[in-house]
Amino acid sequence: MICKYNSEIPRNDNFHRLIQEDKCAGIYFKSEPFGGRCIPSLLSMYGKDVIDEKNTGKMLMDNKNDVINLDIIKQTNQGLALAMVISFVWILCMQWFAQSMIWFSILAVVILNSYGLYYSLNRYNILSVNTTDSINTSAIVAQKYDFRKSMDTDLDSYLTNQKTWFAFTIICAIVLFVLILVLLYLRKRIKLAIALIEEASRAVSCVKSSLFFPIVPYIMQLMVICFWGSVAILITASARPKYHDPHTGQECTPHNSDQTSSSTNNTQKCIFAKYYEDNVIFAAQVYNLFGLLWGLFFIVGVGQVSLAGAFASYYWVFKKPEGVPYFAVFGGFYRCLRYHSGSVAFGSLLIATVRFIRIVIEYIDKKCKKYANNFFAKAVICCRCFFWLLESFMKFINKNAYIMIAIYGKGFCTSASNGFYLIFRNATRAVVLDKVTDLLLIIGKLTVTSMVAVLSFYVFTQKFDFIEIPNLHYYWVPIVVITFGTYLIASSFFSVYHMAVDTLFLCFHCERNDGSQEKPYYMSKNLMKLLGKTKKT
Repeated sequence: MICKYNSEIPRNDNFHRLIQEDKCAGIYFKSEPFGGRCIPSLLSMYGKDVIDEKNTGKMLMDNKNDVINLDIIKQTNQGLALAMVISFVWILCMQWFAQSMIWFSILAVVILNSYGLYYSLNRYNILSVNTTDSINTSAIVAQKYDFRKSMDTDLDSYLTNQKTWFAFTIICAIVLFVLILVLLYLRKRIKLAIALIEEASRAVSCVKSSLFFPIVPYIMQLMVICFWGSVAILITASARPKYHDPHTGQECTPHNSDQTSSSTNNTQKCIFAKYYEDNVIFAAQVYNLFGLLWGLFFIVGVGQVSLAGAFASYYWVFKKPEGVPYFAVFGGFYRCLRYHSGSVAFGSLLIATVRFIRIVIEYIDKKCKKYANNFFAKAVICCRCFFWLLESFMKFINKNAYIMIAIYGKGFCTSASNGFYLIFRNATRAVVLDKVTDLLLIIGKLTVTSMVAVLSFYVFTQKFDFIEIPNLHYYWVPIVVITFGTYLIASSFFSVYHMAVDTLFLCFHCERNDGSQEKPYYMSKNLMKLLGKTKKT
């Protein structure tokens, strides 16, 4: 058994209890000593090979099949680049073929789900002949793994288990049933949402830079995360170090470096273990964490206000697209930082506070798991649900407030109040159109993701002869990476669409003109037809 230092382990103690209390390791890999440490034998073998080949001048990348294959990284990057191109082309094509593409997306999702149901059911029927399950879940705890074989065999063992495909069958059947019911019930609302998306497509086409603007908040968020990590390291390093003897586990104090380095025989050896836990250090880390949350949500708010300002500049001109400013996104970004940074900071502070409370609840729950208390567990679940709903509601309020800030330029509280009552007065239309639009955009994201995922599956399983792909022991890794990356890329593109839809919807309800010749509507003819408005004579 491998247990923590200074852990008192009675000889007759229960092995499973030690694992649950996190005193001893539950899973062990086949290991070998290397560099004064005990590491998995596969990594140790590679490390020894690197050392042996150092004097011969061979490069590590020559051992392509054993260490890492740079071609796979290249193919993965190409797959992510293809996902970006497909998402961009998809967005541009929606300007002219929005209705056809949305119905194609809906049909594609239904067909793919139906095929998944058929394939899962077929695999389940084939494997049902053999009733022997290939996975023994009771043997997972404290099982000794061979690291070299686990990555090759674990997934295959799950995919050859009939219970896995039975679960896939149930999931696909439920999703398909719910999807068909939603499409049948909301077919009229879907037509209205499609018309609204078409109008948003025209707005996005007039402000094409908005498609690439999400890169700016991502870079800013990355900078905030790097700053937070640097501060966290500095705070941790400011604590007092703790040393111990690795043989006895007792705490010790090194007098000088010579004594520490010369103690190589059976004498005492004093090495660094960790830093002392200090309440001041812990409070500083908590403060730093809250600053991280506030900074991330502030950048999200800046991005939303900037996009809302760009799409509002599209709406509030009579001649479209001639009257739209050339640098609408840059103008919205400048106005946000110049005039509305305080409002965005206050709104992001509210969401950061709620998210911080959720993290504190998770921390308390983790610390108190070893105390079995049914009432406490139920109370934690209720708190999780409440603060999750509160955070979702605050995000909804903040988004509408940011749009109103971009339109009128007022403070956060006034904008949040006006936006909420504006939505409340048109609750039925707002909620239905917003959720149907969300559904259609999600289907679009899933369509793009599915296309790239299926293509990457055929590429990495060597179904295409004209593409050279080296043999992979675990081809699911690049497929999963590309699929997950494609979903993130598609989400960033479609989030711009969602912001355009929400901004145009609120702009319409903010419009004071009555459609007469003296006060004509700012909205386009298509949007007037969509919302049942006509020009007055």
